[in-house]
Amino acid sequence: KAVNKSVMPYNNGNSVPECKYYPANNKSVVINNLTFNRSPQSKYKTYLCEITGIDGFTIENVAVNTPENNGENDQIITINNCTNVYFNSLIIDGTYSRPDYSGYGIAMNNVWNFSAHNMYGHGNWGVFGTNNISNVSITNSDINRFDIHCYGRDVSFKSVTFRNKYNQFSSVYGTISFDECVFINCVPVV
Repeated sequence: KAVNKSVMPYNNGNSVPECKYYPANNKSVVINNLTFNRSPQSKYKTYLCEITGIDGFTIENVAVNTPENNGENDQIITINNCTNVYFNSLIIDGTYSRPDYSGYGIAMNNVWNFSAHNMYGHGNWGVFGTNNISNVSITNSDINRFDIHCYGRDVSFKSVTFRNKYNQFSSVYGTISFDECVFINCVPVV
């Protein structure tokens, strides 16, 4: 367990809390059975799929192939302010980023109840970059990085192989568990 203080207080007059409200409309979104082959010429931050304010979002049987590239700040799949998000049989092979500079395959911000099953995700910088996530479960997968930058709670990995990077956790409350996981040239927790 770790207890951290605020990085930036809200009482300095320059920062104010931001609040958003997304009504639950009971409409789920499913993206399935697609393959995206990205161009090697792209030089810019790219959002292939950006999902915001959905309760019940599924990606199933989707592959994203990205050739080697010296881009930066990639976010192939961006999920903001969503609940009940499910990935099954998702492949992310590469990102528009260098190994030494930011660019994630999946960026999640303010997500509750996320699960991924049978996922293969390897990005040059890493596959997961997250903020404000809670109730996360990843099973039977092969990924190269899972980062929590600002607030995470109750994250579990079961039968996951981690390769060639590290997992970085900041401001985590609750439990992070690794059950039957394998680490190949990977630091489990930074």
